[in-house]
Amino acid sequence: MNKKPTTPVIIAVDPGHPSETSNGCAHHGLTELQICWDIALKLEKLINSQAGLKAVKTKDRVDLLVTNRQRAEIANAAGAAIMVRLHCDSGKGTGCTVYHPDRQGTVDGVTGPSQSVIDKSRTAAEAMQKGLAAILGQNLHLNPVKTDSVTFVGAKQGALTGSIFSQVPAVVVEMVYLNNASDAAFIKDPQNQELMAGAIMRGILEYVANNRSDNVQAGEIETIGSIDAVASQTMTSCRYIVKLLRIPHCKRGPENCRLCREKNILRWHLLDIDPPDQDRVQRPVIEIEIAGEKQFRVFDVIKTFESEADARKYLAEKSFPGLIWDSRSEPEN
Repeated sequence: MNKKPTTPVIIAVDPGHPSETSNGCAHHGLTELQICWDIALKLEKLINSQAGLKAVKTKDRVDLLVTNRQRAEIANAAGAAIMVRLHCDSGKGTGCTVYHPDRQGTVDGVTGPSQSVIDKSRTAAEAMQKGLAAILGQNLHLNPVKTDSVTFVGAKQGALTGSIFSQVPAVVVEMVYLNNASDAAFIKDPQNQELMAGAIMRGILEYVANNRSDNVQAGEIETIGSIDAVASQTMTSCRYIVKLLRIPHCKRGPENCRLCREKNILRWHLLDIDPPDQDRVQRPVIEIEIAGEKQFRVFDVIKTFESEADARKYLAEKSFPGLIWDSRSEPEN
């Protein structure tokens, strides 16, 4: 009856452009301005649908000009737990890259951010990287985390302008290289935009869940759901895998079992990764690679195929969301 009302954790969502520097890049019939705005709206919806979180955008329409200093000041005034800045890159590269301030910079006579913000931003970037890897899987290349000081503006100022004026942890997510045809095709797809928003959401939750004491008093965001629960809603990658591997018949193995010897050949298998009731049933474990990171996951075999053609024909007739086709066979012992 007398329980203190839950105080929401504020997440500042910054759609990037237009700013005092530019309207953003444009390639392959797409504009950074519109892509960032569309994904910002999707991310805002995800944040506001999560109990204990509230989104604050740095602008309320796609073409509103907001300076980089103003963007930081909006996040500061809101008392945001983190400011996520959305951008699309252009240059010699591909995939998604997370940036964070690693040192102080000076612009317009102001020096920042504080060492505390630098430290928390690094932690936020690592959490964001983890979230992106978990959701994007092999759908989009994920670059290593980088720092403001390696960017064109950051190299001159020491940090990006938005970071210098930020009093809250800040990360930049360069979602794709828009001039890269493959990246552009990926981010143009509305389903992949949802995937990107879900991946960023996962990164936000990774950071907030592990830094609650820094953001709010204990117990104030106890209504936030688990990271895994949110991932199950947004993670359309790496749910099913088609892989060429050997599946033994039983624990006795090829040495002691005739059926194991007969089955001990490479075949295509459709696998259900992390099936339910993992703790109640003993399941085999497989090593897989997601965004360059090796993981060990339990699995069930859904179907075995005698040939790749059989597998592709079956999958063309069925729907398995988040399917990854892994053409690499298991390593030989």
